[in-house]
Amino acid sequence: MSSRASLTEAVSLLRDRPVLFLPRLVIVFLMSIVWLWIADIMQALPTVQITEIAQIGLVMLVLLPIQLLVYNFYFFVVRQHYQDQIDIRTAWEQSIDRLPRAGLLFLFMISVITLVSLPSIVLVILGIDQQLPQYLYMGGASFVLLMLIAATVLYFTPYTVITQENGFIASLKDGITQSRRHSPIVFGFTLLSFLLLGAVAVLEGQIETIGMIGFIGARLLNGIVSVYLLIINPTLFHDLQN
Repeated sequence: MSSRASLTEAVSLLRDRPVLFLPRLVIVFLMSIVWLWIADIMQALPTVQITEIAQIGLVMLVLLPIQLLVYNFYFFVVRQHYQDQIDIRTAWEQSIDRLPRAGLLFLFMISVITLVSLPSIVLVILGIDQQLPQYLYMGGASFVLLMLIAATVLYFTPYTVITQENGFIASLKDGITQSRRHSPIVFGFTLLSFLLLGAVAVLEGQIETIGMIGFIGARLLNGIVSVYLLIINPTLFHDLQN
């Protein structure tokens, strides 16, 4: 199936079941409250108590498994979609069952991103500290390039690790193998994701200038786009297997 068909299939699934937007939008709403809380603290930074910062950290720690649970949910829904038997309750049950795997995968991905981006971050820091724009530009450009490469190589790993019955390492390797096997089309989808997220970020900045309504609208837009991107990932995986 073509890449265009995969994009269309993701749209069709969301159009037929708009309720699928709800879990991600709930998370976006909860995180919006946290960001507003953080913004309020930043304005009163000199007088902020350490306990309030600890409270924010605790809230974000509590929300993390909920976010991972939602990500799992979308993977299982797409798999059910290709089996012509969508069952929302079963998808949630499977998502809960794979939550430990999702947590382990999250730690793995964070570690990889940190290691890959470290040289670029060092260049950016040197550029700022030494007032050398060339280092700043080199660091920024290399960071984007390295993130694109890493995201392409690991594109299918979240889906394979969460949904496959194999061990964690075997599922991880299978995801990397599938990503490399179809690297041209996967790179295109990765680039599309980066461009969409970048465009949404720019648009969010513009909308947020009109106040609280703009902030909420921007966050909802972010949630809608992120759901589409989450659906595209496993949709492409299934289409490439057919």
